Amino acid sequence: LWVIAPGSRPVSLGVVSMTHMHTIDVPDAARPMLVRGAVLAITMEPEAGIPHAAPTTAPIARGEVVLG
Repeated sequence: LWVIAPGSRPVSLGVVSMTHMHTIDVPDAARPMLVRGAVLAITMEPEAGIPHAAPTTAPIARGEVVLG
């Protein structure tokens, strides 16, 4: 799971499963990235080297952060 703030590089929020629901504790350093217009994206990453510094595949799911 990645967060991508406008004008920023993707930051890993952690690994999620395709078969289970998850709650993610967003690290303090990533919380400022959760702003209107940021994107949360899920990619299929190889298990070796997790967490990766950047996505290695295209997103399979994505959604814009909406604050309200």
